[in-house]
Amino acid sequence: MNNTIRILSKLSLGTLLFLSGGVFLPTLENLMIADSSYFGHLAQSNEASPVVIVLIGDSITQGNWENKSWRYNLWTKLIDAEIAFDFVGSLKTNFKGTPDFPDYKGQTFDRDHEARWGWRTDEILEQLDGWMNGYPSSADIALIQLGHNDLDQGQTPSSTVNEISQIIDKLRAKNPNVVIFLGQSPPEWEPFPSYRAKMAAFAPAKSLPESPVILIDHQIDWISDPSLPGAHTYDGVHPGLLGEEKLAQAWFEALLPYLP
Repeated sequence: MNNTIRILSKLSLGTLLFLSGGVFLPTLENLMIADSSYFGHLAQSNEASPVVIVLIGDSITQGNWENKSWRYNLWTKLIDAEIAFDFVGSLKTNFKGTPDFPDYKGQTFDRDHEARWGWRTDEILEQLDGWMNGYPSSADIALIQLGHNDLDQGQTPSSTVNEISQIIDKLRAKNPNVVIFLGQSPPEWEPFPSYRAKMAAFAPAKSLPESPVILIDHQIDWISDPSLPGAHTYDGVHPGLLGEEKLAQAWFEALLPYLP
């Protein structure tokens, strides 16, 4: 569904990086744009259309019949920022039902996504081509949060990262200039720290000037134990209200340098 607040130029990222000596470092913490022409290119494009964003994940992204998921919080932040955007995906529902999504500033929540409760990365990979064939336009930006179910079901960090790499390849086949954001799985216990280390090495190696891969470390200050003050989950895994807001804010801050 298209949420058009202010018509902006559709991303054309093949020429965004290294313009007039601009320098790009692919981690969020080290993101540096050395030339204001990075933003000028977006603003001056003649083709006006919303930024197309696909959200790929598992239960943490899908949410359930009671929990909206961070998708709703991110949607409101993009509206507040007056971004013209369109979430795309073959699914519109949460797990086992859909909670109430209040309208915001006269807009109806864009429920399109590609998140499946309980699915592993290889299962998403197997279906992704068919899903993408149904999109009205290929994704300019992909937000990917996967791996928890893989590790819980005996997959290794290495095999999971390899499957995420193949997902990126499929996204690039549709749009060679797609910008990829990878969310780190936040649990504090093994094998998740090992998985995060694999992802931290993988992201810059997979990144391309025309299709950067940006890693988002959701583990920073994350509290999984729901019995502790300030906990971000309601069951040790799935985000509660604080967790949904924390995840959405991290995604939003990472997205901003790529939006006019």
